[in-house]
Amino acid sequence: WCGQPLTRSVYVHDVTLRDGEQAPGVCFTLPERLRIAEALSDLGVKRIEAGMPTVSEQAAESMTRLARMNLSAEIVAFARAHSDDIEASLRCGVKAIVIEHTVNPYLCKYAYGLSDQQLLDRLVGAVLRAKDEGLHTTFMGWDFFRSPLEFTKHVYQTVVREAQPDAIVLVDTFGVATPITVYQVVREFKAMFPGVNLEFHCHNEFGWATGAAISAIAAGADGVHSAVNGLGERTGNLSTEEIAAALHILFGVECGVHIDKLADVCRLVSEISRVPIAPNKPVIGSRVFQ
Repeated sequence: WCGQPLTRSVYVHDVTLRDGEQAPGVCFTLPERLRIAEALSDLGVKRIEAGMPTVSEQAAESMTRLARMNLSAEIVAFARAHSDDIEASLRCGVKAIVIEHTVNPYLCKYAYGLSDQQLLDRLVGAVLRAKDEGLHTTFMGWDFFRSPLEFTKHVYQTVVREAQPDAIVLVDTFGVATPITVYQVVREFKAMFPGVNLEFHCHNEFGWATGAAISAIAAGADGVHSAVNGLGERTGNLSTEEIAAALHILFGVECGVHIDKLADVCRLVSEISRVPIAPNKPVIGSRVFQ
């Protein structure tokens, strides 16, 4: 990167309705989910991760309604690498899916009881199933940045070679990856998979989310996952408003988000989620202009 300007466009995959709702104490009603989705589409995000249909009937119903609304943003289902989740997503009528599974070998062994080969079989089988159904399929290996690099390389190489997902996501589930680490790893994986869109998903435990996302984009990431107000479990996700404003104002990079609409959408999500916006919150806090 070395200070060179970022000149290409990237896209925003907004996770407010899924990962954002996993924030403690947050639960959206069906009308609230539809209202937020309409606001996100009007804001200009490319994709809306609308939820996990197996979580509740309400989540599935909201996804079914959103899939029929012909919003400008694509509606995406979130699913475990399990046939039941893929079937539930198909019943909602969505055309795109994110298939998730941990790629941390210790979690796979001790929490899931999976051998390395069983893990690969599960991942390849799930992605192939989704692809066979005509879904735009993204493979998301969570806890990527706490996992041995050679192991994750093997996992992603196998999934891409044998199942050919449309996109892959590198995930910093616990916000531990420094921006320079993100840059180095994303650049290596982008070179490894030149024909596959690469996305970056991170949390904000050490306040690095926006910096890490900028580093990922500088290294070649095609898209970033974010949530309005940084809403999400623990310290939250990358903030949609922070990454959109930084790209537009500091780098002149377009991500499709209309920054003049950010404040209204942030206030809407704060009101519905009942999570207040801190006065010193970057970009939208009340003290920014005080």
